This record gives sequence, C-alpha cells and structure tokens, in this order.
Amino acid sequence: FERELQESGVGSLGGGMLGTMIANPPPGKPWLSANPRDTTSMYATMLNAAADRKEQRAGENPEADARAGVDATQRFMDATVLLDERRTIDGRPALGLFANNLNYTDGSDGSEVTINSVTMWVDAERYVPLRLVMEGDMRAEGETRPISIERDDMDYQSPAGCGELYKPMRSVMRIGGMMTPEQQAQMKEAQAQMAQFEQQMAQMPEGQRAMIMRQMGPQMEAMKKMVSGGGFEVENKVTEMR
Repeated sequence: FERELQESGVGSLGGGMLGTMIANPPPGKPWLSANPRDTTSMYATMLNAAADRKEQRAGENPEADARAGVDATQRFMDATVLLDERRTIDGRPALGLFANNLNYTDGSDGSEVTINSVTMWVDAERYVPLRLVMEGDMRAEGETRPISIERDDMDYQSPAGCGELYKPMRSVMRIGGMMTPEQQAQMKEAQAQMAQFEQQMAQMPEGQRAMIMRQMGPQMEAMKKMVSGGGFEVENKVTEMR
C-alpha cells in the first residue's frame, strides 16, 4: 500500500498536513488513518477499554449508579417542555421536547463539557427517538468554546425473530466545535492539500485511483467534512440482528 502511494504521486503530499494525517494520524485519532494496521489497532484498543470498564464496573455500587441515573432523568423531565411545533423526520411524524438551563457537566483528560440545552424529536406513534440535539460549552487548554452534538436515528425496523424489538438500522452522529483555533487553522491548510490531492487523483490511471479510494475513501470523506465545518461525523449501519 505504501509503495502504491509513492508510485502514484500521493506520497509527495507527505510533507503536508493531509499526507501526514493519512500516513500517520494524530495520537488518539486512528480513524483518520488509511493504514489497515492502525484501523485494527483502533478496534483492539476499544475492546481493551471495554474490558477494563467492565472490570471497573464490577467493583462499583450498581444501586447507587441506578439511583443517580434516576435522579438525572427526573431533573431532565422536570426541565422539559413539549414543543407546539410538529415535524416529519425520516418520513415519520415527530413530537418535539426541549430542556434548557440544564448545566450538566462532565469531564476527563483535562477537558470539561457542559450541556446547557437538549432538543429531542420522538416518533409521535412509536415514541422512539428520531433526532437529538445537545448544545453547550467545552473548556479545554484554558479556553471555552461552544459545541454541539447531534444524533439522527433512522430506518427503524422490527427484525424477524426478535420479538417486539424496534431498533434503528442507521444512525448518524455529528459533533461540532471540538477543534481549537489552532486546529481550525491547520484544517484550512489541509483544505489546500485536499484540493491538490484530488487533482493528482484525477490524473491517475483508473486502477490506481480505485485502489486508493478503496483504502482511503472513508477517511477522505471524514477529512472533507472536518475541513468544511470543523466537525466530525460518524455513521453506523446495522446489517443484521439476531
């Protein structure tokens, strides 16, 4: 794969931010890498983290956790109002719920996020979530900036053999405002690199272009979205339920 990149001319981008990110993703962001080794490592890291969390949970007090969850839900319910507006989302009639002045704060690794408002649209007939929008502030590295978190749940189905289970087969989450001003400036540089990269792609033989798109297509799309809006988008598709 590295040899193909070099021979196709893409390797010449190695000195720029785009080429560097593709070949050597930032620490903690392996999803921006086209290297299968990095991608596999990311899943291994996730599995290890889940196992560590499972062990940690075993030593906690489940009753206290449950009470804290109930209390948080009650506070959210007390602050929630039903919106007069009605919408159609993913072809379904939707009811809107809005909660403001929540001041819900959580943090780790030197950063702190405060959620101020939540808007949720639920299916008016099945009462499942269709769209969730959370807005607040993030404090990190001595500065505060607004953030937004959106989630769309679509294509709800009741899989055969799963009883009354009714789950979304496709979900999209968008996170905006996570980048610092310095990172945003770097993204502007990456935009120029992306344009140069696409010009080089257009001049490649079809076989090389197809190979690179198979390897790097998802990462390129993620980069484009981050460059254009400073946000990050993740799409999950369920292929089978048993």
